Amino acid sequence: MALVLNPAGLSAEQLALRVWGEGSRPEVAKAEVRRLRQRLTLVVSRPYRLSGRVWADFVELRERLLRGNLLGALALYGGPLLPGSDAPVVTEAREEISSLLKKTLLSQGAIQQAFELAMQEEDPEFWQAILAQLRPGDPHRVLLEARWQRFWSTV
Repeated sequence: MALVLNPAGLSAEQLALRVWGEGSRPEVAKAEVRRLRQRLTLVVSRPYRLSGRVWADFVELRERLLRGNLLGALALYGGPLLPGSDAPVVTEAREEISSLLKKTLLSQGAIQQAFELAMQEEDPEFWQAILAQLRPGDPHRVLLEARWQRFWSTV
């Protein structure tokens, strides 16, 4: 993923930092790249990068969101990007995509989809933004307000 997101390439130190975080060692990145090269001939060095074009759903999803193509983005969105990973590069991409998706849903008035996403996440700011767009008698409002109160009663 780090190489897909950095087409100009990364040094061993940069790659180690992006994948394993602070305290990582460039030697580990070099060893992993050697193993990756055995399976994928696209990997080149100095700096480490991919020599060909690689399609990735999360990159396409981000591009669709940036173009304002909400329907196309929703067709690709299957949930948070690699939710079990805490690799810095994954965490950053996951947060970026989530933020773009939420802003696009709200800006395009896709309240039903925003509500469905809000019910899957613990994001009080997002809940507030949706509440601001819901009419007073909307049943979605009742559910979000209840969720809001439960959240703040446990904090």
